[in-house]
Amino acid sequence: MNETGNLRHELGKAEKKYEQPYFRDPTRFCNFAAKYQDGFAAAKGGSQLTGIFSNKVRNAGRIAEVYPSVDIFMPSMVDLYDDRRSMRSIEQQIHFYEALNLATGGRYLPMVSYNPQRQYQAELRGYSGEPKPYLDLVKDAVLNKGFVGVKLHPSSGFSPINNLRFGCVNTATQLVNEDDQELFDRFTAYDRMLTELYTFCAAHNVPVLTHGSTGITSNRRCMRGSRGKQEWIDRPAGRRGTGPREWRYLYRRLGRAKGQDSDMSLEWTNAPDVWDHIAREFGVKVIISHFSDSLKVDEERSMVSPSPWLMRAAEICNTNRNVYMDMSIITEFFQKDDMKTAYRIRPGYLEVFAKLNQRFPNLRNQLLYGTDWHMPHTAFVGADFLPLVEMLLDQSGLSSEKNAIMGTRAVELFGLKRGQPTRERLEAFYERRGAEFAGRPFTPKDIDWMQKLG
Repeated sequence: MNETGNLRHELGKAEKKYEQPYFRDPTRFCNFAAKYQDGFAAAKGGSQLTGIFSNKVRNAGRIAEVYPSVDIFMPSMVDLYDDRRSMRSIEQQIHFYEALNLATGGRYLPMVSYNPQRQYQAELRGYSGEPKPYLDLVKDAVLNKGFVGVKLHPSSGFSPINNLRFGCVNTATQLVNEDDQELFDRFTAYDRMLTELYTFCAAHNVPVLTHGSTGITSNRRCMRGSRGKQEWIDRPAGRRGTGPREWRYLYRRLGRAKGQDSDMSLEWTNAPDVWDHIAREFGVKVIISHFSDSLKVDEERSMVSPSPWLMRAAEICNTNRNVYMDMSIITEFFQKDDMKTAYRIRPGYLEVFAKLNQRFPNLRNQLLYGTDWHMPHTAFVGADFLPLVEMLLDQSGLSSEKNAIMGTRAVELFGLKRGQPTRERLEAFYERRGAEFAGRPFTPKDIDWMQKLG
């Protein structure tokens, strides 16, 4: 039985035992989820380990347990589709997060992933693995299943825009079996699908969260291409020869040693300028995640400075009110004190963060709190992360913006106030699915954050 099945089965058995909606107590939820883990390294009971050592149900319970003051968590699906490997279907993943939303009384508001390569491959084989087009599943998740945003992870190969020039086939090598005509058709389809996605998100006030980093890449080689001085030429349409051939990416930096990629990072397919263009062209709200590659450390000179991505993303947030940046996975800002008993801000990091906000005064109006706490490295900081971020904001002169950064800005961005379209969709979702899931409709009185917002 999969995780979704486990969740529904257990909730069915627990209907008379627990008040509705179920698992308001995160410790109970965490202990329930621990029963469905296998392996010698599985996280059990009060163990801090999460991520790859834990299933998604227990991750959710553990996060809620560690952060009791947080009203809403927004887990985002990630789809690093590679057609060489099978993955759990997108429909199954949507069902899981829909159930998680209901099981926790609305404490988890998920974001659905999208990858045009998966949809294109499904179109080629007639949707043998999915019941309908991926984009239709995304739209249905937002409109009817309690999802509040869309997550794109372009590091898997596709480009957010202009795939005819910058798109890539997500395989282990650049050798592909397709001829030029097929690749032309493929990348044209990617652009069509993404245009439809951005148009939908703008029309329904649905933010797009993008992986804003050169790390965690499914196909790192695909991401590096020139957007600067050298002009690209359009790839040819039409068959040229037969059989496997090398599709050559002009001006790509091939074979660069690990650690050097950041020198050319502003030319990568998901660089901040790309999202600036998308936000302006489509009117869609974009969130660049992970503080946009964060800081660079020169250990020889003991210097800390913003990465090229962070500088450019900050400049864009300063001028484009539709582009935001979250502060997830900034654990490098913090270290244990000399007594090894508590965390503090690393020397130099506070100064760089403060200067960045002074140089770009509107940046503070576009920042959002984020954790990505389930990632193993971030779990090392764990429950201390939230107060550490608050301390960073206070000590860098952002105290007046702290409440907005830590939550109220997300309420506005995701449309969670009464009368806003997303809020109305969520209320209809809880009423309809609550009746199916738990035997009675869920009302705003059952959803803690709705009561607080009114």
